[in-house]
Amino acid sequence: MDEYAGRVLADRYRLPLIPSDFSETPAFDTYSGQEVLVRQVPLPEVVEAEVLDADGLPEGFRPGSPAPSMRGGGEGGGGGLGEPVVARAVEAAQAAAAIPDHPRLEQVFDVFAEGGSLWIVSEAVAARPLASLLADRPLTPYRAAEVASDVLAALRVLHVYGWVHRNVTARTVLVCADGRVVLSGLAAGAAEEVLCGNDPVPRPEPAPAPEPVPGPGPKPVTGPAERPDPSPAAPAEPAPEDYRAARAGAIAAYRAGARRAVGSGVPLVRKDDLIPEIPEEPAAPTAREPEPAPAAFEERRRPAAAGERARQVRMTVVGAVTERWAPEQAWPVRDTWQLAAPVGPATDLWALGALLFRAVEGNAPYPEESAVELARLVCAEPPASAEECGPLRPVVESLLRQDPTERPRVEELRGWLTSLVRSAPEPDVGTRVVSVPSADPGRLPVVRRRGELVRRRRAKAPATTAHGRHKRGAGAGERRPRALGRWLLVLVLLGLAGAVAYAMVFMPKASPSTSGAPHSGQGSPSGPASSPAASASPSSSPSTSASGSSSTQPQSDIAAGFTLRKDPAGFHVAVADGWRREGENGQRQVVYAHGDFELLVVPGRDSAATYGSDPMAYQREHERELQPFRDSTWATSSGMKTIDVGGRTMAEGQFTWQGPDGREVFVRNVAILIGGKYHVVQVRGPEAERDEVTRLFEQAEGTYTYDG
Repeated sequence: MDEYAGRVLADRYRLPLIPSDFSETPAFDTYSGQEVLVRQVPLPEVVEAEVLDADGLPEGFRPGSPAPSMRGGGEGGGGGLGEPVVARAVEAAQAAAAIPDHPRLEQVFDVFAEGGSLWIVSEAVAARPLASLLADRPLTPYRAAEVASDVLAALRVLHVYGWVHRNVTARTVLVCADGRVVLSGLAAGAAEEVLCGNDPVPRPEPAPAPEPVPGPGPKPVTGPAERPDPSPAAPAEPAPEDYRAARAGAIAAYRAGARRAVGSGVPLVRKDDLIPEIPEEPAAPTAREPEPAPAAFEERRRPAAAGERARQVRMTVVGAVTERWAPEQAWPVRDTWQLAAPVGPATDLWALGALLFRAVEGNAPYPEESAVELARLVCAEPPASAEECGPLRPVVESLLRQDPTERPRVEELRGWLTSLVRSAPEPDVGTRVVSVPSADPGRLPVVRRRGELVRRRRAKAPATTAHGRHKRGAGAGERRPRALGRWLLVLVLLGLAGAVAYAMVFMPKASPSTSGAPHSGQGSPSGPASSPAASASPSSSPSTSASGSSSTQPQSDIAAGFTLRKDPAGFHVAVADGWRREGENGQRQVVYAHGDFELLVVPGRDSAATYGSDPMAYQREHERELQPFRDSTWATSSGMKTIDVGGRTMAEGQFTWQGPDGREVFVRNVAILIGGKYHVVQVRGPEAERDEVTRLFEQAEGTYTYDG
């Protein structure tokens, strides 16, 4: 609490005395006593834009009515907190915060405006922004695919509720310590879009009008009704449906021109070269169509003017960030026509493609020196070549297509990313992993990382393995401990020599009776000296034979609170005290359970002749115990490694998926190939209890032996 001694927001959230970054800073919630994260969205000094609805019309636009215009100004140098545009921004952020919680989405707790800024209070996720990780080094294509898969899972949820995120960047993608990804920035992006003049809040679909119920009266006339001739004194007003139809035609023309340009090999050029200029005023009136009045024509121009102003303001608020400038967001709006395609789920996929490009290549696919130039380039030029993306290159290029209708759909993209992650090669562990062979051939090998604290091994285990953090190569750091050891040895030897000399000089001589004592045992050279060993030998032999006959697993390796059980299915495994054996089900799974935790053991059900001799491929594609991972709408995997020690091969991994009750499940799994059969040891538990799952799994994996 002492570090939060700065400014207090909303009489509740106390900031640090010296915030590192006002745009995003931790704070202390004095109501709940918890740490939260506070983001600041500055309000522009002057806001002049018309909020456009989903159809491209200004909010509240009706033919013949003046368009709304909002101007900010007031205290704090920002937009007045009581202005309509600020109120709409707060409402948009609150609507984004109302989306149901999801493990891949950041939770937003509070939204308010104060001191010329809009503030968004959210949970403090223990994670680093992807931008911070990329500052150290780019990601590999396979790791980038894992990140994109988690981001896509979050976007799928938003799209189901009708939202478009519009703010997927390297700063809003948060990477947790265990590799999971949480997507943030939805509320902040929604508020910024409103301040620019857009309307990001999805509108509910109108309910269809009920069909009239036929009554007993006369049937209505089915013939065409007479239409009164239009009067020149009453000009026809342009209805919103006419505007939407014209806009739809312009979008179709844009897509057709873009396809022709791509098919001919000519790079895409300015919009005016693809779409013929539409005259601002119609041709001479015909007998059936009166000449539009200037006022009506100005009403048709107003949506385009508002859209162009919103685009210009957005350049200032958003800046030059490629992920936030899909072509449908960057196209200029001219005259009475909105030539760009509407913003939709495909816009988020463009952002995901640009994010993947940045994560692997180390830079954006377009120059980001100027927002104006960036908006022009994404509409006129193809992105840079994704040469370093490797197997991810086709995915990136398909996501960065200028026509949103040609980008892959969410489900198709999810399949691509899943296949790419599952085909990732095994990492080259190099010197970072040490394999410790077991002295007991019936035990599994244990793989430990250098520097990690491990449980006490048996006395026969070699103790010469050095930790990596003490390894300094052949430099001075390695010679210094050796030199110290030599000096200690010299000092010990000198001390022993001094003790012997002192005994020879100052200790009294032996008496004759004492000196004659050894002669009594002269006929038995080993008698007096070996009698202690001889007396100890019979007592040690029974204990050795007893320990050897009780079990092939030494009890010293079993932690307190665990018992080595001999299962009727023919295996030994350490199970926590108090757990019950649920029995063996139809899939030959032996289940031990306690509370929300389960231990599943499959002793040799599947054969290598059927599923191949690669445990990693078996674990990824065939193991039935991991089928929920493959079927889950969102799932993660990490720590995948293959171990081949002592003539046994096994594959290990960590997995998460959503259980039937909607809660997230954390799983540790190992598939072992023994005698041509696959043996599975798996521990499941709540995602919030990862440490307990790991403790239970390490005991089960380290003690599993098969006696059949």
